[in-house]
Amino acid sequence: MEKDNKKTIFDYTFEEYHELPDREADRLTKFATDDEWSTWCEKYKLEWEELEKTELENLKKETRVLYFKLFRAILAVLIFVILLIWWGKTD
Repeated sequence: MEKDNKKTIFDYTFEEYHELPDREADRLTKFATDDEWSTWCEKYKLEWEELEKTELENLKKETRVLYFKLFRAILAVLIFVILLIWWGKTD
C-alpha cells in the first residue's frame, strides 16, 4: 500500500482537501498559518466560488421541488375540502 506523503495544506488540491476526512482536514487547517491559509484560499478561490454557485443552484432546485410538493399537497387538501362540502350539501 502506498503511503500518503502529503503533510501540509499546499500538498492538496481543492478537491482533495474537501474529500479528506474531517479529522485530517482539521489537522491541516490547525497547523496552517493565517498567511498559508489565505494563500491557499486565493489559489483555489475560483474553484471555491464555483462550488458555492453549484451548491446554490442545487439548493434552488431542491427549493423548487419542495414548493411544487407543497402546492400539490395544498391543492389536494383544497379539492378534498370542496368534495366534502359538495357531498355534505347533497344529503
